[in-house]
Amino acid sequence: SVIAPLDPDLDSTLTLGRLVGMLPFFVLGLVCTPQVLERIRSFRHRWVGALVLLAAVACAFLLREQVHNSYFYLREAYDEDATVLWSVAVRVGALVVGVVGTIALLLVTPRGQSVLTAVGSRSLTIYLLHTALLLPVRYAEALPTWVETWWGTLVLVGAGLGLTAVLATGIVGRLTRWVTDPPIGQWLVRSDEQQP
Repeated sequence: SVIAPLDPDLDSTLTLGRLVGMLPFFVLGLVCTPQVLERIRSFRHRWVGALVLLAAVACAFLLREQVHNSYFYLREAYDEDATVLWSVAVRVGALVVGVVGTIALLLVTPRGQSVLTAVGSRSLTIYLLHTALLLPVRYAEALPTWVETWWGTLVLVGAGLGLTAVLATGIVGRLTRWVTDPPIGQWLVRSDEQQP
């Protein structure tokens, strides 16, 4: 994640930049056991998570002009105008902010079941399918001018919520499971009897 952006040709081809940029999160997800998640969620002072998230929102608001949001996409080569040390420090900082923010979010997440729980359990399907559905918008030469109005923003937020609701349905999950959740888990994780 920190070394790959040294290549000035790193770009979004096959989303390689994002893949290596977010590799630490993928690895953490693979090695994090249910016991670790339970220890995080059973932390007595859950209000700390809310405090961290509020501080993150305040920092994002205060630094919105100084810090470009592309730092958090973790997909591009380092800026040629900045020093390598500065670029590495910014990348490591973005990774740390991501991990701390994730832990804070886990702390404030309710334990009960809700509609959002079902959406969360299908988040990989939503993530993988929304990209394909939004390709025409991404590669459009020009977007309509209404998109930049205040009501256009509301329409886009509503459309995003609607798209999320549709992609989170059980029927979409069943129809696309062969792509979004292929049965390859036994090849990725060793069973208990195989572990040394």
